[in-house]
Amino acid sequence: MTFHVESFEQGERIGLQEVKDIETEILVYFADYCREHDLRFFLAGGTLLGAIRHQGFVPWDDDIDIVMPRPDWEIFMKNNTTKFGPYELRSFQYTPEVHPRPLFRIVNPRYFMKIDHIQKFLPIWIDILPLDGLPEDKEERKQHYRKAKKLKWLIARSYSNFYKEKNPLKRVLKLAICLPLRMIGPTYFIKKLDELGKKYDYEEAPYAGSFVAGYGYREGVVKSVFESSIDASFEGHKFPIPAGYDTVLKSVYGNYMKLPPASKRKKHLLGAWENAAFQAREEL
Repeated sequence: MTFHVESFEQGERIGLQEVKDIETEILVYFADYCREHDLRFFLAGGTLLGAIRHQGFVPWDDDIDIVMPRPDWEIFMKNNTTKFGPYELRSFQYTPEVHPRPLFRIVNPRYFMKIDHIQKFLPIWIDILPLDGLPEDKEERKQHYRKAKKLKWLIARSYSNFYKEKNPLKRVLKLAICLPLRMIGPTYFIKKLDELGKKYDYEEAPYAGSFVAGYGYREGVVKSVFESSIDASFEGHKFPIPAGYDTVLKSVYGNYMKLPPASKRKKHLLGAWENAAFQAREEL
């Protein structure tokens, strides 16, 4: 699907709080579905941190991350393909051209935003990541994550626009590296990463963590922290978090209750707009 910049920059601009409200609405809808269908999920990453430290978004953050144990994630994907109630699903299976990881996003196509590290406009979304099983041996876990890191590198280079490189020498080097990978295509490597994530059966594995995306090795923790949940407040709603959230957050952030210095409180949102196509449709 191709999106034209002018179609949403001509739409009404919305602010950061409105973006957060839209994302929260998606999360509420998703949570209601999971409760109705008895599917496990947890707030994760910066969303989990925000729930514990701020009872909502980290003030300078602008996204929502959710993890689902791999068996539940697979059930959700089997029962939902490209539509999810009033929203759309984006995944490498159905929209590989805009989805470089084997996870899925629930998006609201009525609104689009631009963030600083992605060179295109994207609909407002929440990320749903599989929570995968991991081996008990520390060195084996590290090796497992190193394999994932290599595949992520290959995925990134298979998307690379090497022809935009201005330095002639760098352009030649990127051409030699990236052209063969682009000919193979990112979907091949994304599937390999997805297969690697399934290597250790979740229900039997002693450790678990976000593997196909996220912060890497430090997300792998003893699986018992995910075996039960408690409710936490997030933007005025209650959502499940791992009962062992302290273990998860310490592993990823260290002293997670301490605010980072102001220089590290970076907002990534450059702008957000209502899709002008939706506005025009309502005016008919």
